[in-house]
Amino acid sequence: MDSISTKQLLTKTRKFLAKLPSLSEIISYGQKHKKIQILSCDLSYVDVYISEGIVIDEGVCLLLPDEFNGYICADTTADGNCLYNAVSYFFIHENSLSTQLRLSTILELMAYADKYLVLEVFEKDYSYSDRAFSKANNKRYQQPEYRNIAPFVAEIMEMCHIGA
Repeated sequence: MDSISTKQLLTKTRKFLAKLPSLSEIISYGQKHKKIQILSCDLSYVDVYISEGIVIDEGVCLLLPDEFNGYICADTTADGNCLYNAVSYFFIHENSLSTQLRLSTILELMAYADKYLVLEVFEKDYSYSDRAFSKANNKRYQQPEYRNIAPFVAEIMEMCHIGA
């Protein structure tokens, strides 16, 4: 899937979530769209060795704890997509997959929302941004088995913004 199509699906997904769908609708949407081939390259093999083309951020490497001695910090684009840029850089030595990786993450969280919501990390309030809590529609999502469904949905909606 090219970058333009990915951005369009991110916008469509954000609009879908803005309608406050039920949890089952969110899961169905995620599962339906996960079937789409989003990543355009084969990631079955990952080169874990430092490539000559990778620019190392020496200053940041100095901040690594001792147990990570020998690891490197690649210099990636600091545009709000740093996690996705870093993963893209790890896979293909450039940032071009960051939007597709963002979409893949969002669809994964949606497709298996019922599984993620019962994990301890998603039950804790610290997992969510203040913005997600302020935008969460707690009246719409009141299901006792899922303590934080409203901020979970709001956080995914925020993730649909590139650079968020």
